[in-house]
Amino acid sequence: MRTGVITVVLLAGILGCQSPELDDPHVARVGDAYLTRSSLQASMTRLAVGLDTTEVSRQLIDHWVTSELLYQEARRLRLETRADIREKLEESERAVLIQSIVELYHTQEEATLSPIEISTYFESNKENMRLLEPFVQVRHFHTTDSDSARMAANLLNQATRSEADSVFDYLAMRFAVDAVAAAALARNFYPERSLFVTRPAIRNVLGALTPGRTARVIESDTTWHVLQLVDRAPEGSLPELIWIEDHLREQLLIQWRKQNYASAVQKLRTEADARDDIEIRY
Repeated sequence: MRTGVITVVLLAGILGCQSPELDDPHVARVGDAYLTRSSLQASMTRLAVGLDTTEVSRQLIDHWVTSELLYQEARRLRLETRADIREKLEESERAVLIQSIVELYHTQEEATLSPIEISTYFESNKENMRLLEPFVQVRHFHTTDSDSARMAANLLNQATRSEADSVFDYLAMRFAVDAVAAAALARNFYPERSLFVTRPAIRNVLGALTPGRTARVIESDTTWHVLQLVDRAPEGSLPELIWIEDHLREQLLIQWRKQNYASAVQKLRTEADARDDIEIRY
């Protein structure tokens, strides 16, 4: 039982108090506070799969009851009127509101970047985007049959450059455990260090290959791997847009969010200055 997962979720306070509806009965009640079945179910769906759902449900309900009892007792004792606690509540409310407005500025009218915009930015700035590490294009798949892997490696090794893509697609479709993943990997360049992170034997073979070479079949964890290095772009090379397009889109969106936030804050300062609401004494 992975109780650590449950504890984290419980402490996050994901269970709410709602008035039960006719079509959404409650599973627990403390005074006038109710835990509805839908709220419980929503909380359970956020937990990792593979847990005992009956035990998870019991722990969530018990935690909610305990939390609600403590909350109601704190309110009965009017702890919120104590100066030290009131200050903490105000600090918490302030932090939540500030974080919420920042998130609003970051997501308000989320920018949509067209392929043309990304391409234009890339062409204007690609001299500053030289690779900081080697990128490689590989053809790779794994299969559970060693003879199939050896035959596939031989056929791929014999294929001409113009035939290689179609030969690999056919072999992957016929023998690969995951043909879709194999095809996707073969169509693009990736940072060499990001490939086969959990399979050091394959990483070592890849590092020793020269472009165009097909490795001898690699056995790893009762599967057999077919691997060919199509090409390697060394550090300092100019990338193709397709190699970094996803990363570039992400970076441009982050840049847009920062600009949107800065503009919003500047607007607030300008309006406050106009009302003479800001006074700063350094």
